[in-house]
Amino acid sequence: MKEFGPNKQTSDIALIAGMGFLRAVKSETRFRDHFGDKRIRLLEHIINFAISSRVFRFTFNGILIPIISRLPYSVKSQFFNKGFVQSYDLSITAPKTMIQAKIDDAIKNGVTQIVNLSGGYDCGIITSAEANPQVKFIELDRDGPTRDSKIYAIQSFQYYQTTNPFNLKILKNKIYRSNDNLYLVACNLITEDLCKALESANFDSTQKTLFIGEGLTMFLPPEAVSKLFFALSNIMTEESEILLSILTPTSLPLLMRLFLKSSNELYLFTKPVNDVLKYLCEFNLAIKQKYSNVSFKMLDTNNRLLVNSVETTKEPYYVIGKKISSYNYKTFIDIPEIAPEMMKLKGKKEQEDKTNEISKLPAKALLTKATSAHKSIFFYATKNKFKFDLEFHKLDGHLKEKEWVTQAALWAESKWGYMRAFPGLEFREEQVRTYKKHFYIVTYANEPIGMFACYPQTLHPDLNRRNLIHYYLDAMYVIESLRGMGIGSRILEFAKKEFKKQNPNVVITLDTVNPKLNLFYEKHDAVQICEDRSLGCPTTKLRIGERKALK
Repeated sequence: MKEFGPNKQTSDIALIAGMGFLRAVKSETRFRDHFGDKRIRLLEHIINFAISSRVFRFTFNGILIPIISRLPYSVKSQFFNKGFVQSYDLSITAPKTMIQAKIDDAIKNGVTQIVNLSGGYDCGIITSAEANPQVKFIELDRDGPTRDSKIYAIQSFQYYQTTNPFNLKILKNKIYRSNDNLYLVACNLITEDLCKALESANFDSTQKTLFIGEGLTMFLPPEAVSKLFFALSNIMTEESEILLSILTPTSLPLLMRLFLKSSNELYLFTKPVNDVLKYLCEFNLAIKQKYSNVSFKMLDTNNRLLVNSVETTKEPYYVIGKKISSYNYKTFIDIPEIAPEMMKLKGKKEQEDKTNEISKLPAKALLTKATSAHKSIFFYATKNKFKFDLEFHKLDGHLKEKEWVTQAALWAESKWGYMRAFPGLEFREEQVRTYKKHFYIVTYANEPIGMFACYPQTLHPDLNRRNLIHYYLDAMYVIESLRGMGIGSRILEFAKKEFKKQNPNVVITLDTVNPKLNLFYEKHDAVQICEDRSLGCPTTKLRIGERKALK
């Protein structure tokens, strides 16, 4: 049996997480049907191997783990579920159920590669690879005693004491391969390059891939998380997805804090839920779905409910895709007013230096740069106003309707998603399709830069005694890089003229969540009607055309 020296201890966090999962699945016989007997037996073998390989240390964890590993199940369960996190065992098991369901669905939907970014002691990827030889699986984990312990346990595993079903062999550079479709790769995401690690396992960046990062980001410093997202965005296809958790800032129970400190595995990265979408946009990524506590439903093979809801709001899981936006995939928009040499610049520093140089020239007052993870688009404007031609396109029936529905949904989710706890891209797309006859996309140089919707609104007769025609202005949006350049004013003027053509008695009603916007709308003939609420958020209701209608 492999023994590890005193300075090479296995991960305590990975160990207690594996122990918690094992306790949960062994406490309920129907879990065995759900996860499969082979996965549970392999996990038990891995955990037992890790515990027996530990070298005693006179620390909080060094004393605690050997003691609790020998306690009866009920005592261990009470210890973790009360002292660490409420329903600790199920809070680990529920996400693993969701992850396994995501893997199964991805394979059914044509995913050919699955990459697990954080190995730990879990063996779901190992058993999934054995059951799906047509799909390539890659698991990354930091080189060290935790990974070594897991590999030695897999190599020594015998299913029902007969054969080892995984046929794990070492290739080179500490890469192990099992059954020609599973690669175990050593990679420290803090110091090493993700792309190089994947290349060593013959990863194909043109293939539809599911990336999984369970319990990963909180143990990476912020700069490593940024590097990870940047790399993932660079190698993902538009159909690929990332499933991972991002811890929210939270106060931890004393016992949990002591455990983390003793294991030297402190939380390094957290993000409030409302900041996650904006953060991901920096890397050209967007949230497609968010899993919260109400989303976890565990069913056995006969579709009987095991667990309806588990408290997981402190570590929500996100399904993340590439942000689909046509302007993100073009290095520059061809604007004649930009100096021709700008088009030749490729390096980020060269672009920034040229931007600063042009912006200081007296005749050229403003150069605004819209950036994605890898690309930059330069817009030129004079006197802080966007003077170039804008085009307004009705969404319904347009040749780019499908593409623009997705773009509008992404904008809506990034701007107002918090009001519905980020329901996801599919929900937003359905909303946009519902109102597509009244939805407009604003473009410049054939690139979408904004949107708005304006649809008829029926009021109660008591509120509409003057028989006015009411429209409601909704989803008005301009990309951040072009705000403050007069585009919002031009959208409003277009809406007013467009609907006045239909009837001179048209008035347009709107709601603002941010009171600072009221002054902007008041400059365009809007008057405040009342205070209101929308989806629980306080708003101000305004109406354009009210003054003229009152005369």
